[in-house]
Parts: sequence; C-alpha cells; structure tokens
Amino acid sequence: PIYGVNLPQHFILGYVNEFDWMPLLKFNDASSLLDGSGSEIMFYINPFNKGIIFNKDNIIQFLQQLKIEPNGEYFKTCSNKDILLRILRNLETSYAAENNTSKLELVSQLVAILFSNKEA
Repeated sequence: PIYGVNLPQHFILGYVNEFDWMPLLKFNDASSLLDGSGSEIMFYINPFNKGIIFNKDNIIQFLQQLKIEPNGEYFKTCSNKDILLRILRNLETSYAAENNTSKLELVSQLVAILFSNKEA
C-alpha cells in the first residue's frame, strides 16, 4: 500500500510492504484518521514528477538543498489527519493570497475542527 509522507515544502508518497486491514474494518471510526502513520517505507514516489521513484538518500539530498536538518518523521508515513491538515493549510495560503476571505474563513474553521479533535 501507498501512504502519504509529510516532507517540508513537498508532499510525496511512500510504499509500505506490509498492510494492516484494521483501518479498513473501522472505516467510519474517527480514530482511523491516525492509522498508517509511522510505517517503514521501502521506496518513495513523487506524484508531482511523473511518479518517479526514489530512496531515503534522495530525500536527504533534497533536505540539504533546502538547508533543512533531516528529521526521522520526514522518512515515515503520515496519518490521514496530517494529509488533511496539509491540504487545508495549502488552501488557506492560496485563499489568503487571493484575498478570498469567505473561503479562507471556511477552511480555517475546518483546520480548527481537526486541531480540536486531538484523538482523531
């Protein structure tokens, strides 16, 4: 299965060899938003560059180019909640740049809801 990986300034995917069916069994359970995070990754996929495959060393090089210290979290899968928060934050930035205050307010409310539910 493929999971999200939360790199700074770039969202990528990671292939995990083992699969846990439990998140599928509790599809409607809010705690399933956290499932899948922290798994060991066999290889990485860049969905924004034709699905090119790369490894941990390539991520280290990318981080060095950005002058960012490698962090163990950058090499692990992230939760569904992390992905949602990242998408919503990107939308906040876009709407703020466009001065679209009505959409910015709606997205900010969604972010607040996700942050307020720390268990999910």
